[in-house]
Amino acid sequence: MCGRAACTLRPEDIVNRVGAQTFNNQNQYQPSYNVTGGAIQPVVVRVGHARVIESMQWGGAIGSSNFNLINIRLDTLKSNSFYKSLFKKSRCLVVADGYYEWVRGTNSSTPLPYYITSNLNDSKCNSNNSKSDCHSNSGNGSDDCDNKLKDKNMILMAAIYQEYKDNQDKKKYRYSIITTESGGELEKIHDRMPIILNDQECIDRFLNDSSDEQTVQDCFNILENKDYLNSLYSFRVSTLVNNTKNNSSDCIKPEKDYLKEKKDSIEQFFKPSIPDQNLIKKDLFDEFNKDSNSIGNNSSNSLSISKIPKTKLAKPIKKPKPPVQKTNSIFNKFLIKKEGK
Repeated sequence: MCGRAACTLRPEDIVNRVGAQTFNNQNQYQPSYNVTGGAIQPVVVRVGHARVIESMQWGGAIGSSNFNLINIRLDTLKSNSFYKSLFKKSRCLVVADGYYEWVRGTNSSTPLPYYITSNLNDSKCNSNNSKSDCHSNSGNGSDDCDNKLKDKNMILMAAIYQEYKDNQDKKKYRYSIITTESGGELEKIHDRMPIILNDQECIDRFLNDSSDEQTVQDCFNILENKDYLNSLYSFRVSTLVNNTKNNSSDCIKPEKDYLKEKKDSIEQFFKPSIPDQNLIKKDLFDEFNKDSNSIGNNSSNSLSISKIPKTKLAKPIKKPKPPVQKTNSIFNKFLIKKEGK
């Protein structure tokens, strides 16, 4: 199953990487890290001998179906006459960076999301992920986790599409992604997965607009071949992507990286700011020079030291002597004589 994806490539990059001639209704495409059913996405189709990018809606009431058909099983394509007839003439490839799947956690009721993308062009998982968080089908094990994640990978998912007209009688398109049984390490995440094509020869054969039985059977054989499993890897991301309103690069970051960055930002927010002592000294020195220049150099607006009037110093106040008591001299002699007795 594939119910959520990411597609953030620029329109010009998509055109160049798939070798398309044009991108029809390009303004309807909105890059997103959290693509859900009903969104308009770039889809590769073949018109004559040229590849064309068409903006199509993911899912919808295809044929007699009354529900949102975002996926269709490969075995259903083979057994259902209506879908098989649609497969004959309306094959396409959906462009995406990668897609999401959820695993029910053993110790948590919240589903744990994984992001699956291509490891081509040395775009592999982050070295901070453990083996339990990162699953690679290339057989290299932890070696695949030694390379830094690149967020501009591209996968092409096989799909069928249908043309219809909206309420204003305008021509529109909607598509359903073809799914098959999972293989390799991806079986640990989900029992089904979208069929992904990465071989140019297979892509050309699949997009062939011929509808004869031999071509159709050849296309079925292409979809049953799972060589593309070796080009895929997955890693756990944060539950941020569980909410369809969240749409940022954090959705495809490895969970450990996202949590570490979140923790660091919180610690930085509450960390007290310590002023730089060197800057304080410099500011004081500059302020001192500024004040000195304003006194010594500005003769018109400042007060010259030579013009400061001298004030007369007040004389110190002398402490008055205690008054001398005058006594009778005869009495004093009497006292002296008495004390010398």
